[in-house]
Amino acid sequence: MPRIRTIKPEFPQSESMGRVSREARLCFVLLWTLADDSGRLRGNSRMLASLLFPYDDDAPKLIDGWLDELHAEGCLIRYEAQESTYIEICNWLIHQKIDKPSESKIPSPRESSRILANPTRRIKDQGSRIKDQGKDQGEDRVAPSDDLRAPKKTPGENSSDAEKEETALQAACKKTWAAYSSAYRARYHAEPVRNAKVNAQVKQFCQSLPYDEAPLVAEFFVWHNSAYYVRRGHDCSQLLTDVAKLRTEWATGRMVTATAAAQTDRTSAMLSAAEQVKREMGYTQ
Repeated sequence: MPRIRTIKPEFPQSESMGRVSREARLCFVLLWTLADDSGRLRGNSRMLASLLFPYDDDAPKLIDGWLDELHAEGCLIRYEAQESTYIEICNWLIHQKIDKPSESKIPSPRESSRILANPTRRIKDQGSRIKDQGKDQGEDRVAPSDDLRAPKKTPGENSSDAEKEETALQAACKKTWAAYSSAYRARYHAEPVRNAKVNAQVKQFCQSLPYDEAPLVAEFFVWHNSAYYVRRGHDCSQLLTDVAKLRTEWATGRMVTATAAAQTDRTSAMLSAAEQVKREMGYTQ
């Protein structure tokens, strides 16, 4: 959940901030409001764009560049753990004074499977140096993870196409549940309900989307601030019911809440009324 954070007066004069763009500086400060008491937060760029820049249509396309600037400057670490992406703010305790900090529910970079140079997964193997609370830590970047889509056909394989598809679906279900449950724990500090009904819903959800998109849309759903979803505790049944809507919002990086929908309806009604007046006054061509 968003938190109240402070900015020190000397922050604008920081040399590291002078080496990144103005937009990256704003992004850096806004990230603090999502970070937990250990300076960690979810790192999916589409989700961050919708939460931090809800009124900027270009943010989903630009935010990866801002995060890359901050990562390269040693302001934050981007990493992957437990099949999800995360961010850790470097020198967090220098930026913030935390009274009675809560234990982080997010794994640390030391527990991660890889450090990310770019979370879109188009990266090459290379060594990197990162800073952690003012101390240099060495981490190696590793190759991108496997695609979740159905495996390509290989001559001589004994398994049938149906069996291979089922294997791909099972992998997608596993990664989707991991993404959903991890985000759920981070938001609610509790484990989500899982039973046979929920497993069936997750399977149907994965069958409704490309396998590589399902985990990302599931994670996006948990962080959706729709009042209806919040009242229902972001349960899996709603994830399945609104799969098309959620996929569109995830793809565009824009959350449509009840307030936003009402505003759109009002705007549409006003435009329709204006067009009607123009027609009645003979202004139409």
